[in-house]
Amino acid sequence: MRIRNHYRRNKTSIIRGLLLCAIMVSFFSFSKPITAKASLDEQEVYKLLNANEKKVYDIYETLEDSTRSIKTNITPRNFHKYSRKNFFKVYANSSKKKKIKASELRNGRRAYVYTHPTKLAASMSSLQFVYIEKTKSNGKKKYSCYA
Repeated sequence: MRIRNHYRRNKTSIIRGLLLCAIMVSFFSFSKPITAKASLDEQEVYKLLNANEKKVYDIYETLEDSTRSIKTNITPRNFHKYSRKNFFKVYANSSKKKKIKASELRNGRRAYVYTHPTKLAASMSSLQFVYIEKTKSNGKKKYSCYA
């Protein structure tokens, strides 16, 4: 009786070992390692953006050097209280109010994060735009945008 049990245990252990070897050999022979390579460099990504997306990308690059944590809500009414050097001028004295779309903001930010993965302070920042409308003496309206 003992010999049969011992023989059965040895037989199942040998079968398990052979099965494990077969699985390991097939795994290494049929699987390929996964490698990831960046397909575009920074300038190629920048060329793919439209004009407003490029402005958003440039704003994030500016934020990289001068990130500040101001927790105030800046509107056109209280904009004059702050120094303009703390803002990025998107456009000034335009005859049309050119709003930056949410998709352009998202694509410009994604392009920046893709090309600067280690710049966490700037990529975690959120942009807000202030649109200023001025009426000139001739009655024409001019628009400026600051971020």
